[in-house]
Amino acid sequence: IEAKNRNPQVDVLFVNGDSNGELDGAKYFAWLCVDVENADVYRSGNTFSIDNIEGKKMSFVSNSSTSGFRVPTSTIIAHFADENLDEDKLIEGGSGMFFSEVYFGGSHQGSAVNLISGNADVAAFCDIELQPYLELKSGEENMVGAVYAVAEGADAPFDQYAGREFVVIASTPVFNGPNAVNPMHLSEEEIEARGLVPHLLTLADVMCTGYHAAVSAGVRPGDVVAVIGDGAVGLSGVIAAKLLGASRIIAFSRHPERTALARKFGATDIIKERGAEAPGAVRDLLGGNLCDAALECVGTKESMDQSLAVVRGGGRVGFVGVPHGAELNVGQMFGQNLTIGGGMASARVYMETLLPRVLDGSITPGDVFDLTLPLTEAAAAYAAMDERRATKVLLRP
Repeated sequence: IEAKNRNPQVDVLFVNGDSNGELDGAKYFAWLCVDVENADVYRSGNTFSIDNIEGKKMSFVSNSSTSGFRVPTSTIIAHFADENLDEDKLIEGGSGMFFSEVYFGGSHQGSAVNLISGNADVAAFCDIELQPYLELKSGEENMVGAVYAVAEGADAPFDQYAGREFVVIASTPVFNGPNAVNPMHLSEEEIEARGLVPHLLTLADVMCTGYHAAVSAGVRPGDVVAVIGDGAVGLSGVIAAKLLGASRIIAFSRHPERTALARKFGATDIIKERGAEAPGAVRDLLGGNLCDAALECVGTKESMDQSLAVVRGGGRVGFVGVPHGAELNVGQMFGQNLTIGGGMASARVYMETLLPRVLDGSITPGDVFDLTLPLTEAAAAYAAMDERRATKVLLRP
């Protein structure tokens, strides 16, 4: 629908169906689940209800997830119509909010782990992403009241939770998006003419990685976000934080060209201090406070330490820098109640969100390419990036 609103030429080509040619095979389910041991709190006669989820600790996938946020929040808003709820009242917890606490798992698996580990009372995730790890213990598949358990031998992150059970208290069918076609698609010549090649290339790598950092850090509207790393991924993280609604974005950089690009992408502040001096610089900037979230986009011990140091108690860190010497200070994480998530980004997952924004020009992540070389000079390209003479090099045949 969004694509057709932007371009009337876009139309449905086909929709996934089942073996009988029906639409039942084109849907999956968005669940709201609770631990079996606490299920009686949500029981309503012979079934279950979400009547009593208010004031509980809630886990979503991410604030951009369809079945892990959009659909569940729509279900909650409709159920509690008299309370005039909206997404802003559900996206974070605390005094005056609907939930006492709100967590983001960063993935459907992560949200489920928040539930079965006891961090959350209620969690949203979908059936498709959890199928490889679960077995149905009782009830009917995807129906309210169905009880699932983590299967023996389940892969990480469920390997330590075998046998743990939860019950579905709300289940909403979600139709897979149709496969669409644009008969007036852009030719290679048109793509080149519009200068889209650099921006499209970032969707296979740095832009989606930066976006994964922001999603893993649970960046939400109004957050103050620090971005550690001024390379192509860090700069893409600035774009991502802005897309997810951060009100203030602090980029750490000493490089004039990268500083300028960070500001173009949405950074509101630049800090040159690093290491032990970084937290003090952040406090000076924020009137004594630290950041809500940090995006670690380097992978060194120093960058991880700095990321942990510049977030407040209860803050969140999303890390995507390939680790080389980086270690987590578990004692610090425990003492400050820090949430950390991240890892390798699945670019394909985020392309659906980011591609339309590239095509309509609302984001220009390809600006990170500041040097173009022929493919035969790949070694020179790596040298230029290693020596910080280039942020990102575009290689052409």
